[in-house]
Amino acid sequence: MMHGQDWDGEQDLTGWIMSEKLDGFRAFWNGSNLISRTGKILPVPAEFTHGLPSDVCLDGEIWAGYDAFSALFSLFKTNYTGDINRWQNIKYCVFDAPMHPGNYAERHAFAVKSISSRSPHIDIIPIVHCLGLKHLQTILNEITQRKGEGIMLYNPSAKYTSGRTPNLLKVKVAEEEDVKFIKLNPNSYSFLCEQQNGVQCVVKCSGWEYSFPPSPGATLTVKHHGLSLASQKMKYPFLIK
Repeated sequence: MMHGQDWDGEQDLTGWIMSEKLDGFRAFWNGSNLISRTGKILPVPAEFTHGLPSDVCLDGEIWAGYDAFSALFSLFKTNYTGDINRWQNIKYCVFDAPMHPGNYAERHAFAVKSISSRSPHIDIIPIVHCLGLKHLQTILNEITQRKGEGIMLYNPSAKYTSGRTPNLLKVKVAEEEDVKFIKLNPNSYSFLCEQQNGVQCVVKCSGWEYSFPPSPGATLTVKHHGLSLASQKMKYPFLIK
């Protein structure tokens, strides 16, 4: 999967392509299954992926709506992922076609065309060209007002590449940080991880993620609410990717 870097606040992004950054579970469609960032098959009902192409790979986000990540998190945690009735308000929001050789606008258009029959569980994240800093701030303010997470900006001429790249930038409302997985935390659905400042923290995860943990030393992305002044630990960290 391609992952973005944080925008430094100075680079001119005029002409780059903007799309909304959703607060959900990143998922890669390989033609038959949705795959998590760590390479595990995500347990979703068969009806949920109806309409996705069998011969095209897609990149997207499983999303439950604004300010609803906890509901989606609970769905995976309670292992009711096979019941389609619990997925009524959840969508797979597509934003890229990784195997297409073109630039981002071409890949996005190809992704739109590849979905022949749009189901209520499949959506396409719209895109718009950035007209400058004022335009970027206007869009970010609109997203903030509806409790969104931020904006992803794509270099308009760059191809899809795996890993973190300066051709994909994040402008975020919420705080995210990469941590290093150490081991499972006994007796609870959580991981023991190391923050970038060297402090260890306990990161909440779903029961499914706890059953299929990453390898020691793996990099994970968590969402949190800042650092505690006393301990420098993240406040309420939970795994998102």
